[in-house]
Amino acid sequence: MKTKTPTLISHRLVRETRNRQITIPKPIHDALGLQRGTIYEVETIAGKVVFTPRSLANWEGMEAARKASLGIGLSPAFTDADDLIAHLHKSIGKRPKKQ
Repeated sequence: MKTKTPTLISHRLVRETRNRQITIPKPIHDALGLQRGTIYEVETIAGKVVFTPRSLANWEGMEAARKASLGIGLSPAFTDADDLIAHLHKSIGKRPKKQ
């Protein structure tokens, strides 16, 4: 089975600005059909910086799934409404009223 060789659109040097911004050269931008405001996933692979266009909805879903798999940001379970109210008061530093 033959693997398709990626097409090299353009090979250019770019400079990072003092604000850590990098401009995608116009020939590459246009050839890939990118648009202003595109969201990119940025990662390093084998010492190279790789930018992959993503939709924000797709990214938020992927990030939520990653956090859930690590147990980050999950809401605690409550047995009843009083348990929830006590937790909320504790989280903002208030003492629950005595009944």
